[in-house]
Amino acid sequence: MEVFKINFLYWNVCNNNISSYIVDVCVENKINILILTECKNIDVDYLIRKLRDEGMFFQVERINKDSRIMLLHNTEGQINVIKESKYYSAFNINDGDKKTLLFTLHLPSRYKQEKDDLNMYASQIIREFEQLEEERNTENSIVVGDFNMNPFDSGMISALSFNAVMCPEIAKRRSRKVLQEERKFYYNPMWHLMGNASNLSKGTFYYSTEMKSYYWYTYDQVILRPDLINKFDINKLKIIDVINKNSLISRNNIPDKKRISDHLPIKFEFNMEVMKNNG
Repeated sequence: MEVFKINFLYWNVCNNNISSYIVDVCVENKINILILTECKNIDVDYLIRKLRDEGMFFQVERINKDSRIMLLHNTEGQINVIKESKYYSAFNINDGDKKTLLFTLHLPSRYKQEKDDLNMYASQIIREFEQLEEERNTENSIVVGDFNMNPFDSGMISALSFNAVMCPEIAKRRSRKVLQEERKFYYNPMWHLMGNASNLSKGTFYYSTEMKSYYWYTYDQVILRPDLINKFDINKLKIIDVINKNSLISRNNIPDKKRISDHLPIKFEFNMEVMKNNG
């Protein structure tokens, strides 16, 4: 089977009906796998119809139509949903003769509970992810979504949580031993975008507080297991702030929450043996 470039896009759309922007961003970036959260006001049938009008033949992959997470794709039946829970959905991707797990998540808002509670959720969820890896006999997994944490927050870097590191060479060591237990690494490429001077947006979410604020936060992230690093193109990872010449940033240089969303989408690419549905 031929290896294709598979383009992913994740977007927390803030429960706004912005189907036209979603269609445009998919067309402009040749998206194959689209993941949306906070999307209860998106009419999926309308979205699929509009994508089809653009020559993009997508289907929705979910068990519960009221799921917090929506995944659409244009592969030839090579993605299937495994599990849906309150904060994440799990999918299997048939990548040639290998299985890759795709975990899509939307963790609780960090502004509605203590930071320690969010770290606890992260620790619990990573255990569930690892259990699914064991059941499926694979260590190839991708996690993408709104973590409600920055790459440097405890829930992202702790060995007891996602254990996600900025350095691919360290991630390729596969694991580190903590309290006599091997804890597997994820590689987190989002460090390379955070605060990047050449980007108009310095993160994916903007929030200002009086006493202590980063202003720009990188809550929307993708992390991956070491075996997938060579399939991942770091140069194609980007935060999107313009769609079809329309800026997603307001005049105040912050995400346009009222018209579009308070989060910016992220786009990334993997080389995979996955067939595309071209109609």
